[in-house]
Amino acid sequence: DMLLHYPEIIPELPKDIVVMNWHYGSKRLENEDYYRPFIEAFQKAALNQFACTGTSSWLRLFPDLRIANRNIRCFISEAHRYGVKGILNTNWGDDGNYNLLGYSWYGFCFSAEASWSPEKLDERTFDERFCRQFFGQDTEELSQVFWLLSQVNYVVDIDLPEKYPSWAFLLFWDDPFQGKYSTKVREPSETGRRLMQISSSALKIIFRAEKRVSKNKKWLDDLSFAARQIGHLGERLLLIEEVKRSYRRAYLNLEDEKVVTGSLDEAITSLRRLKKSLIELKDEYQRLWLRENRKPGLEYNLKRYEKLLKCYDEKILELEEIKKAYMEPGGSLPKREWAGINDRK
Repeated sequence: DMLLHYPEIIPELPKDIVVMNWHYGSKRLENEDYYRPFIEAFQKAALNQFACTGTSSWLRLFPDLRIANRNIRCFISEAHRYGVKGILNTNWGDDGNYNLLGYSWYGFCFSAEASWSPEKLDERTFDERFCRQFFGQDTEELSQVFWLLSQVNYVVDIDLPEKYPSWAFLLFWDDPFQGKYSTKVREPSETGRRLMQISSSALKIIFRAEKRVSKNKKWLDDLSFAARQIGHLGERLLLIEEVKRSYRRAYLNLEDEKVVTGSLDEAITSLRRLKKSLIELKDEYQRLWLRENRKPGLEYNLKRYEKLLKCYDEKILELEEIKKAYMEPGGSLPKREWAGINDRK
């Protein structure tokens, strides 16, 4: 794509090279005419080229199928009209290649069909045909799982001026209390409920269909993990709000020891619950990673989990020490900005 910024040098390129012409689309959902000038620039120079599409899986908790399908269909269709040499569908692993391979089989197969017969591609029937071919007969329901999980890219909204392919990915790894993204989530409780609903619906479909799956059954584990991770993020948004409310309740009832200690205990219990859930995700992620990848690279992603677990440990310890200090003669509770209590309020 850098060559397109310097069109004057394209005619000077050697004619025996093959240009890998990559464009992955965006939430604008570009049509065929968007890709035309990118293809023409190299066709006019008589250069062989591959149209390189993308699964839109990178830097996301699950691929964005709306972007990927539109990109694949439109870019390949236009490339086919120009008679390009071939198609290369990409599944990038930016920032540690975090995503599991099972997330992207839908995109791989959609790209294959679009490449073989772009003029015959029928998106209305693709989902059912994909499931029958990939998972076996009577598994069509599983196509809903891919589209449900893909919704994670549109549920989380962060109150920041910059744009990002999927806020959910950044939010998941952010400090739950004082992180750049966690403190800017719009409607955290409603967002949490929607994420948990997505997770629950996807897991129910997987459970129902599992007995009918006769091929590629192991990839259901990846889909289940994605659903659980999305559900964990939803639960976290809800429980962190509860932790904040518990601390505020304790702070506003300093004269009532039972309310204060009970509220702090509730907050600590919620944090321990989140920590336990995250440890389970970390262990399952490690198992799935090693099943489909080589070990080098795993440590980079495990450090994400360790950093997040440390946030929980520190907050649990902070609340335990606050409770202990409160129980001392003349004890009180400190103001905590993360709970909405500071000198301005």
